[in-house]
Amino acid sequence: AAAKSTSSSKLTQRRWDAAEEHLRGALHTAVENPRGESVAALVYVPLGNNNKADIAEQGSGRTGLTLPPKKDRSLSKKERKMVEKERKREKRRANATAMQQSTLGGGSGDSGNTSDGQFVAIQGSASKVTTLSAATAAQNLAVFLKHYSDWMRLSLIDANNKDPSENVKLNRIIQEARHLYEAALHVRSQILDSHHPEVVASKFSLA
Repeated sequence: AAAKSTSSSKLTQRRWDAAEEHLRGALHTAVENPRGESVAALVYVPLGNNNKADIAEQGSGRTGLTLPPKKDRSLSKKERKMVEKERKREKRRANATAMQQSTLGGGSGDSGNTSDGQFVAIQGSASKVTTLSAATAAQNLAVFLKHYSDWMRLSLIDANNKDPSENVKLNRIIQEARHLYEAALHVRSQILDSHHPEVVASKFSLA
């Protein structure tokens, strides 16, 4: 029975590895071959378990969920499009300003203190996410890593494994998932409306 359990565990691990390889390949392709509108990559994220409401306001100037704005029927279709384009430009300028202030406040090291608290530099592929296609790939990999970390945690409990190196690996996976979620939310929040389903999905996953 023990041999059968070990064999099953190895098979499951191979499936996790195959899925991870595929998702990392998709993210690499999206990052190296950007398509569509691009924004500045996320540089820092809040360090530690800060209040979620505070996190939403820091770094990239993100705000909470809002209802879709009502259309002004007094304007023509062409005028509404022009107003919408100008609104998006203003939003991107505001986000860029907030990101610049966060970067300057973060210092030159991997982490630093700002007036709003401690921040840590984005690591790995998350630091290269600048387009919606890359944000989608980052979100997919983050979801996978979150589920993978849950499986790892349960496996360690079942096996009564207290090896410190396994816990270090688990924490590293969780941190990478968070950075990917943050990067995806950063890009989506700058390009899409705050009530867009993809923005809502990223906020929900990050929370």
